[in-house]
Amino acid sequence: MSNTCNCPNPPGGQVICESHQMAVCYIEGGRVMHQCLDPIETKNSESLVNWALIEITKQRRSLSSSITYSDIQVLRNRRFELFDMIVTFSLPPKILTAIENIVMNSFIPDDIKEYLRIRVDERINWYNKKVKENKRRVILLNITQIVVASLILLLTGFINYETNKVRIIVGVLGLISATITGVIMINKFHENWIRYKTVAELLKLEKFHFLSKTEGDRDSPTLFVERIERILDIAEKGKSYFSNSDVSIYS
Repeated sequence: MSNTCNCPNPPGGQVICESHQMAVCYIEGGRVMHQCLDPIETKNSESLVNWALIEITKQRRSLSSSITYSDIQVLRNRRFELFDMIVTFSLPPKILTAIENIVMNSFIPDDIKEYLRIRVDERINWYNKKVKENKRRVILLNITQIVVASLILLLTGFINYETNKVRIIVGVLGLISATITGVIMINKFHENWIRYKTVAELLKLEKFHFLSKTEGDRDSPTLFVERIERILDIAEKGKSYFSNSDVSIYS
């Protein structure tokens, strides 16, 4: 995995960094500079965001400076311009999480915070749990089926008219294999794994867009709630996938 930043065109180009690094492309006075920066080691969200702002804007501020809404917008835009300096950048997950924490604590109304915590985060956690359960069952049953099928192939070579025990063992193994196939088909473990994963990712995507306000009307609490409820309503009806006609949450 990598963290990639596209430089302004002209001159164009890319900065490709490791996933945990901040990728930055500076253009000033016709000169281009690429950087891959390691975030500072701290658990304080304000310090992380201030560090990113210092590196991006090259303006004087401390790690304890107050974070304003304008500061958040600079980071969300992924582009900063000052006189003849143009900076484009791509933030690593550590910085994005810090921004989300600051937005939640400083710029989101209490009732939406409660909705996020009780409705959205709890459902995301529930679906993630179901993803792990169904993934584990699919892998376990598939491995068991492969082992049983291999044993059948192995033992078949030892069958003759005088080896009733081997024939019985092969028959039992065949029955086990058929049973596993039936269990997988009836319980739809693989289908449920994909469906639960889809729902969890859609919920996380909506939450991310709402908190980061990166697209159009995503900062509207009313529309955010409508989209979340639309996703959950379709999920609870047992749909196995989300087509454009099923989920028009982006319209």
